[in-house]
Amino acid sequence: MTSKLRNPCICLFLMALALPGCGGGGDGERRAGPPPAPGPAPDIGEAVAVGGSPSAVAAGEGAIWIADNLRGRLTQVDPASGKAVGSAPAGQGPVAVATGEGAVWVASADGTVRRFDPSTGEPSGLAEKVPGAAGVAVGEGGVWVTSQTGGTVTRLDPATGRKNAKPVKVGPGPTDVAVGGGAVWVANSEQRNGTVSRIDPQSLEASKPVKVVEGQVFALTYGEGAVWVAGTGLGRGDRLDVLSLDPSSSEVEGAFVRLDRPGLPVRLAAGAGSVWVTQGGREPGTLARLDPKERRRVGAAGRLEGSPTGVAVGEGAVWVALGGRGALARVEPSP
Repeated sequence: MTSKLRNPCICLFLMALALPGCGGGGDGERRAGPPPAPGPAPDIGEAVAVGGSPSAVAAGEGAIWIADNLRGRLTQVDPASGKAVGSAPAGQGPVAVATGEGAVWVASADGTVRRFDPSTGEPSGLAEKVPGAAGVAVGEGGVWVTSQTGGTVTRLDPATGRKNAKPVKVGPGPTDVAVGGGAVWVANSEQRNGTVSRIDPQSLEASKPVKVVEGQVFALTYGEGAVWVAGTGLGRGDRLDVLSLDPSSSEVEGAFVRLDRPGLPVRLAAGAGSVWVTQGGREPGTLARLDPKERRRVGAAGRLEGSPTGVAVGEGAVWVALGGRGALARVEPSP
């Protein structure tokens, strides 16, 4: 993935919401997974300054890529040293970044999506317009961009970066988007909506949104054989539930993992045998590691040197962007 969104604006007014006490077909029926497994917190290295104000991070194409919301740039980071090695203009207010199909893709709040050549770190071709662009993901023959204001997902041609189909209507306020399991998955992030949409990448048809929480979906990713969703129920603001969808049936499967800590924005990534959850909102932010099979947290949540705004898995590590610090932290994904 990718990752994935990462529009911080949708989260600022939502602290009054909370998590379902349970959930399955409905929040009241789903059961929580077992208590956290004993073990150490994630091994988080010292954060390295990269400048600006990171809003999203992606790992792939031989580097780590950071969307710098403050300076309107894409920053390239050497995974060996963790240091910035270059940057290029990426529009006004970059909010999401993804890698794939031999390129790096950046969606910005000014309604543009740009394709970058990973060998040079520079833009390739013209920017495409997607009003309300909020999230971007690559796979299944396309580059998929959510429009938070339009309630749609637009497919771009990976070779040209241009639109090659009409936008697909999904649920209200789509933000995060991920590709995997033969489908495109979209987090519909409007308050009290709590749904995820599935798009068939061949027919470009969206199925009826799947209700996953009663409150709000904050983040979504694909990996470790499932679609992972973080959201809340109604009436509380001090808990977060992470649950999974079966990619073949689009149904919620198994138990959910409850994280008893408030904090927005929430970001998800899956890989290296785990699901990774960052929560911000106050410093220090946290990074939790979840066991995707047992559906429970492994060890204590790790403390970060700032408020996290993105997390990605790839290039030999887990990477966490720290917005206010203008920094990047490397996490060793060892068991």
